[in-house]
Parts: sequence; structure tokens; C-alpha cells
Amino acid sequence: MKLVRVPRGEFRRKYGGTSGGIHYTTKEGEHVIVFPEGASTRTRLHEIAHAELGHETKERISFGERARRELAADSWVYEKLGKDPSWYEVLGDFAPMVEELLEMGYTPNRIFNWVKKEVGDAGYIMDDDAKSFLWNHIRTSYEGLKKRR
Repeated sequence: MKLVRVPRGEFRRKYGGTSGGIHYTTKEGEHVIVFPEGASTRTRLHEIAHAELGHETKERISFGERARRELAADSWVYEKLGKDPSWYEVLGDFAPMVEELLEMGYTPNRIFNWVKKEVGDAGYIMDDDAKSFLWNHIRTSYEGLKKRR
């Protein structure tokens, strides 16, 4: 496994600003993890978890499978850290998928219910604060998308 740290500006230019890290597998099967300078321990461990759990990045997978992989990586991280994740951290992993689904034309309500289902299937119970956080993120993203169009 190879870890690569790059300056924040370069990371944003190459990989976009929505991700805290990138994990990919080379043709030779080596896992490479790229993260910006100053990335948190949680962010670095999250990308390492994808490699440790054998999540391949070249294959096309459904949004449901992507969600399950993100939640599995979170579970791995917090098991290693010996603490429970916050809702901000768990739901933050869904942010790129929320953006993609909105751009594909899914409604905010449908996305909200899908995330709730995936999180529930993983054994998490969302309290009212978590639901509010999720809904506000989806609505803000939706409003931003409408302005760009």
C-alpha cells in the first residue's frame, strides 16, 4: 500500500474539492491512497479502510453498494479508533453521492429516504438532529444546483 500526501491546491485541482482522500488500485494490484496535506487521521484511516476491506475502485457499482462500502469503511475506522462516529462524519460520506443523485434528477425527498434506509440497514438509528442535518444538506445542495442551471 502506498500513501501519497500532496499540497491542498494540487489535490483540489486533480481530484476536486468534495473528497478528503482518494483510494485507487493500480493495474499491478497495489493500493494507492492520495490525501491532501493536513488531512485528518479519520480521513486517512477511512481511505486505508477501503484498501484493507478490498474495495476496488475501477468496478462500476450501484449507489447502494457504494453506500454500504462507505459505512463499512466508517465502521472499520471507528473500531480502530475505539469510539463511535458522529452523524456529521457518517453522513458526510454520503455528500458526493447526494450531489451525483441530484444532478441525475432525483428529488431531495427520494434521496433523503434512500440515505435513511441505507444508514438504517447498517444498524444506525438516526435521531432528529441527524435527520435535520441530512435534510439541510440535501436541500442546500439542491438549491445550489438549481442556481447553477
